[in-house]
Amino acid sequence: MVKLLILQSAAVLASLSVVLGCYSEVTYRDKAKQVHYIANYGCARQCACVKNVNTHTIYKGVSASTKVFKSADCTGAYSEVKSSITNAEWANSISFGPKGNSKGPYSCPRNFPV
Repeated sequence: MVKLLILQSAAVLASLSVVLGCYSEVTYRDKAKQVHYIANYGCARQCACVKNVNTHTIYKGVSASTKVFKSADCTGAYSEVKSSITNAEWANSISFGPKGNSKGPYSCPRNFPV
């Protein structure tokens, strides 16, 4: 049910991205199984710090590519998200959007719900 809702949301947002121009997002589920989105309305690839978030599952979302890093600044070794990554508590940052270098993160506060 949750996965179907996520896929439907991704399809709607993908359609909107064609109309709006540049848009990408990544979706994750926390340990309480609540779904959260991190959106990027710009044309540049973004880096989001999630080291203070209890990520459980990370989904690709609407993005050319999504990479998950152990580092808090989207540098070093990474895992590419093809559709989803489970047991993702080890993830400290997520890079998503068009291919290329990431912008950010500019700090690593607790920006996203836990």
